[in-house]
Amino acid sequence: MAGKRRNKRFQLRSCRIQIDKQSFFGLRAKSIGKVVLVNLSVSGLQALSSTQLNPGDKYKIKIITNIFPPMDVDGEVMWSKLQKGKNFENYYRSGFSFIKMADNYKANLKKLESDPMLREVTRSI
Repeated sequence: MAGKRRNKRFQLRSCRIQIDKQSFFGLRAKSIGKVVLVNLSVSGLQALSSTQLNPGDKYKIKIITNIFPPMDVDGEVMWSKLQKGKNFENYYRSGFSFIKMADNYKANLKKLESDPMLREVTRSI
């Protein structure tokens, strides 16, 4: 992203995500497989995956934390870069912009953004 970010990026100690390809009708279709969250913000996230993601493609994203109920958002791939791993095969680092999100999910992400102590909470998820 050129210029200054709209929202502060942050990391969560206990968080996982599920990313599914969005069908023609806007429903969940095929999962892209294993995904690792790098960081998160109120307006998007960065993730690692073994699957190449194309800028402009839309996905259903489920953000699962140990603090709030799962949050379902619609996201669009803004960029994707091939990375070479030291201990494993190549993977892709991709940036997503959230394009549709319920107001209460946005409020939850704002709470996480503004409260470092809340981000440090750890429990099994």
